[in-house]
Amino acid sequence: MGNILERQHSKSSSTSTSKSADTIKMEMDSKSIPAMITTTTTKSNTKRSMSHDTVEKFQKEIDELQRQFDRLNRLENKQRQQRRRRNSLPANRYRNEYSSQLFYEMADHSNTNNNNFNEFQCQINELEKQLNMLDAIK
Repeated sequence: MGNILERQHSKSSSTSTSKSADTIKMEMDSKSIPAMITTTTTKSNTKRSMSHDTVEKFQKEIDELQRQFDRLNRLENKQRQQRRRRNSLPANRYRNEYSSQLFYEMADHSNTNNNNFNEFQCQINELEKQLNMLDAIK
């Protein structure tokens, strides 16, 4: 860094008589700005527009998964309400036999819903990670 300052100082002191201060300033500015900045800016602008489309795509996927997730939650809540209602009925032999059969059917269905729930949650988490990575790239 000392060399740069010495060169600039010696250049400005030696050429101050022959060149104006504006010319010296322009020469120093044009030499200090690398030429690749304009190309890089153009490329990054292109990347931004592509990633913006990708972000919109991921956002649509996340919204769709969220709707499915909400629907699954409503179904599970409905099942819980049905179980509570069924458990509040008076006990009799028929009801007990019928409810035990329903319990096994509901347990299978509930396991399927839990698997779907976990699957949706994993997909949502993965899409959010990708969305965060895209935002970090910007």
